[in-house]
Amino acid sequence: MERNYFAQTLLILVVAALLLLAYPFVHHKIPWLKDHFRSYDFFGTFIKKETPPASDSLVVAHDTSAVFVPVDTTYTGFQALTNFFTSLRQGNEQIRIAYYGDSSIEGDLVSQTVRDSLQRRFGGKGVGYVPITTHVQGFRRSVRQSFSGNWYTCKLIVNNYRKLPRGISGEYFTVWSAPIKVDSLHADSTLVDTLPPAPPVERGHWASFGSTRLNPGTNSVPAARLFYGLPKGDSILSANRAQITVRIGEERNKIELQGASAVNQLWLTQTPCEKVRMDVSAPSSLPFYGVSLESEKGVILDNFSSRGNSGALLTNIPSAVLKGFQEKLDYDLIILQFGLNVLNPEMKNYGWYEKELVRVIKHFQEHMPGVPVLVVGVSDKGTRIDGVMQTDPSIPRITAAQQRAAEQTGAAFMSLYAAMGGQGTMVTWVEKEKPRLANLDYAHFNFEGAERAGQLLMQYLMNGYSQFLKGKFKNSIF
Repeated sequence: MERNYFAQTLLILVVAALLLLAYPFVHHKIPWLKDHFRSYDFFGTFIKKETPPASDSLVVAHDTSAVFVPVDTTYTGFQALTNFFTSLRQGNEQIRIAYYGDSSIEGDLVSQTVRDSLQRRFGGKGVGYVPITTHVQGFRRSVRQSFSGNWYTCKLIVNNYRKLPRGISGEYFTVWSAPIKVDSLHADSTLVDTLPPAPPVERGHWASFGSTRLNPGTNSVPAARLFYGLPKGDSILSANRAQITVRIGEERNKIELQGASAVNQLWLTQTPCEKVRMDVSAPSSLPFYGVSLESEKGVILDNFSSRGNSGALLTNIPSAVLKGFQEKLDYDLIILQFGLNVLNPEMKNYGWYEKELVRVIKHFQEHMPGVPVLVVGVSDKGTRIDGVMQTDPSIPRITAAQQRAAEQTGAAFMSLYAAMGGQGTMVTWVEKEKPRLANLDYAHFNFEGAERAGQLLMQYLMNGYSQFLKGKFKNSIF
């Protein structure tokens, strides 16, 4: 018996060693492995090779700037934004923008600057769409948000075990419900084994949304409407109507939720106020999406940030939801800013990400037809190579992939990396700018840096708008 165990162990070790030795050769032969995974030089670790002297003594052996390719900024795709620019010029109704991004716009960074700049020029008040709960409650400056701690939150990056439809932000929120027996007369059988063991002790579900003094457009709540979906059809509790109690100052107004669409709305207030609160009584199978604080006319920009997301998960937003929100909100522009979570200094080919981004763009174009899409390329990011902080070598590669995806789908494109200043900018923003414009991770903007980035995006938009007003799109090649 012991010999058998010894033989099995020895066999496993031999197979593992063979795989270890063979992997570099297999990695070199298979493009997919080269694109997605790193390799190693097994023998080079133990055998030191002499490096031949460089033929040109002026060439520095570890100068990684030689591997950088210039970023092509010739394609802007301004003509793709014609419908958006037309809405800006008309200015007689609400102009709506959906701004999707990763942690680079979390807490309304970048987007709050663009919103404020557009509202000052084209009118509009309100911070736009706000989720029911958020993990950046104390960080975000453009809205005062509070909520009870007993909401169930399904984020975009979380597996949707409950199988409820995601909202326009990729999230949904429900009241908590403790797991209950299927044979109970009050059982919500669709939720069994899909929730944590027990809800928090806190009773009652509520959320409030208030104004701030950050910008003129955020100093009041012009109006507010709630968006929600449909309960699961097989839920026994779905027949029970949900109730919302709206609180504005001392006023109380109890309203029953109606609607049989994929996306339903309820006006919480159409009168300007400082803060609106809603207390919720609803079945745990009813998905709530968010509240929009908005004026009737002017620019409204919605921040849809999702930390740790490459953008690909946006295709999980159902077609019926996108169409339903488009009917209610009538978007004029979709902005996509992703890429930080895909960077890998050793990855040479981002063709796979290009295809992924093409699929995301087409998802919006198919289900929200006629709405222009603007791809904002990844911002600069610093990484340490040979002991020196410098631009991540994959920045130009992923920027090129994002630009190609925009061209293939007829979307507009802005290289944020190039607009910032190109290679080495993030290192400068961290180490030399006073005040500092980015965090010490050399990847994320701070408030000052985000404002600068927002100004760069605004310059891009207004440059295109100026060309539109001059009629330069008529002979455009884009």
